[in-house]
Amino acid sequence: MAKGRRQLVDKLVGYGVLTLFAVSTLFPFYIMTVMGTHVNAQLFLKLHLWFGQQFLPNLNMLIESGYFRYFANSLTIAVPATILTCLSSAMGGYALAKFDFRGRKFLMNFVFFTLMLPGSLGTVAWVWQMKQFNWINTYWPFIIPAMGNTYGVFWLSQFAKSAVPKEIMESARVDGCGELRMFFQIVMPFLMPAVIALGLLAFVGTWNNYFGPMLILKDRSLYTVPIGLATMGSLFRVEYSTRILGMTIATLPLLVLFAATSKHFIMGITGGALKG
Repeated sequence: MAKGRRQLVDKLVGYGVLTLFAVSTLFPFYIMTVMGTHVNAQLFLKLHLWFGQQFLPNLNMLIESGYFRYFANSLTIAVPATILTCLSSAMGGYALAKFDFRGRKFLMNFVFFTLMLPGSLGTVAWVWQMKQFNWINTYWPFIIPAMGNTYGVFWLSQFAKSAVPKEIMESARVDGCGELRMFFQIVMPFLMPAVIALGLLAFVGTWNNYFGPMLILKDRSLYTVPIGLATMGSLFRVEYSTRILGMTIATLPLLVLFAATSKHFIMGITGGALKG
C-alpha cells in the first residue's frame, strides 16, 4: 500500500513539473497573443496579462496592409520547397545508405564538408547565380535550391542505414519490383518518421526566412510574411501591436503542423540520433 502511494506521489510530482515547464514554454506565446489585442501606446506602459479591445482594429489594419497576401506568398514558397527538400533528401540519403557505387565515399565526404560551412558564406554567389538565371524577384531561388539540402541527405542516410531492411529490398528485387517503385512503395514508409521531421524543420526554416527574400524580392506584392511585417507601418509611426498580431497569426501554421506531426517528429529525431 505504501509502495502504491509512493508511486502515485512520484507520478503527481512528475506531472506537476512537466505542467510547469509546459506553462513556462507557452507563456511567451500567450503574452504575444495578448499584446496583439492592445493599442500600440499601451504596450509601453506595462505588461498586459489579459486581452484588450484592439483586436478587430489591428486585424483590419493587417488586412488593409496586404498581410494575408504575404501569408499566401509564404505558403507558395514553403509548401513546394518542403516537398522538394523531403523528396530529394530521401532519395539521396537512401542511395548513399543502401547502394555501393563508384564515388560514394567522395559524395559522403562532400556532404560532411558542406555541413561545416556556414550558409551565409555563399550568399553573394547565390544572388549572382539567381541573377544569371533571371530569377530575381521570383520565388524560384527559394524552391529549386531547396533540393540541395545536404543536412537532409546526411540525416536520411543515417536513418536509412538501419531503418530499411536489406532483406525486404532483396525480396522486392527478386519479385521484379523496379527501383523507383520500390523506393516509393517500400522504402518511403520506413523513412517516413525522419522525412516528416525533416519536412517540419524545412517548413519552419523557409517560413521564417527573412534574409533571402530581402535580397531577392523587389516587388511588394511578392513579399513574404517576415518582409511584409518588417515593412508594415509608416515613415513616422511603427504599429507594434499590429505587427505582433501578425506574428501571432504567422505562428499558427507552425503550431498546427507540429501538433499534427509531433509523434512522427519525435520518432524521426530520436531514430536519427540512435541509428547513426
